[in-house]
Amino acid sequence: MDNWRIVEAQEKYCKSHCENINAVSFEGKYLSTNNGFSLTEIVAFYRYCEERGYPQFYVIDENERVVGWCDIVEREGWGSDVGFIGIGLAPEYRDKGIGTKLMKHAMAVAYWRGFRTIRLDCRASNKRALHVYKKLGFRREWLNRSKLVLDGQNIPLVCMVKRLRKEDAYTEE
Repeated sequence: MDNWRIVEAQEKYCKSHCENINAVSFEGKYLSTNNGFSLTEIVAFYRYCEERGYPQFYVIDENERVVGWCDIVEREGWGSDVGFIGIGLAPEYRDKGIGTKLMKHAMAVAYWRGFRTIRLDCRASNKRALHVYKKLGFRREWLNRSKLVLDGQNIPLVCMVKRLRKEDAYTEE
């Protein structure tokens, strides 16, 4: 588990990414769905990001298996300098600083891509992630109690924002 690297997303990793994101989704604790995604949806999202130049990275283990991901994309109505971040890691890669390094890397690229504000929604119950986001300079904007509904239950989301500065454009490798 100590032998991993961050790579720019490539289509050859989409099947492995699909398996990884679905495993995290099926945990039912972190993502905006508990049902996962099809390989067709994963490939379409990869191509969408690729065509638009959005930052999209994978964490790859020694077996060339995707064990984490991070992407930053625009959302309609927010402006071209506002990016929304998505991130996840396989359970055995959590609590090792990998997610922090992955987010810093993606935000550095996002800065050079023209993003100046990064936003995210996080389940209020995900204390570990909220701690990491705060450490990275995100601030809580509001709590949304009705935006995410899964299995008939309202899942409270903490909406957070970070203004990127030039210092965020550099990562220590």
